[in-house]
Amino acid sequence: MSNRLSLLKFFSIALCMLIFASCKNIYVNESLFNASEETIRAKYGVPYFEKTYLVTSEYKKYEEEPYYPIYFTPEDLQNGVEIKKMIFSRFSRNIQFYLKQNENGEWIVFYDLFYTKGICF
Repeated sequence: MSNRLSLLKFFSIALCMLIFASCKNIYVNESLFNASEETIRAKYGVPYFEKTYLVTSEYKKYEEEPYYPIYFTPEDLQNGVEIKKMIFSRFSRNIQFYLKQNENGEWIVFYDLFYTKGICF
């Protein structure tokens, strides 16, 4: 009986580790932090929503948006930072990308959000 219990514990732990590792890999493999806009469009096609807007220190963000003071200095926010938001839909999953311009003027991802039926990754 104790051998069965030990074997059951082993498989339970192995299954938990496998589930955790696979969930972590989904995010790590799909995260496109610092990817260019061209890379995003090549991978996901045409977004169903795209908007460019200015974020300042007085900007009131929406719930799913990043907390901008983490990504930008107070001086940047005082002057205003141009942000591009792109949303793609793939099957039962939505993917949001927030892009900023780098020193070369290229749009790059600084924040991404993957969600399925209200569950965010």
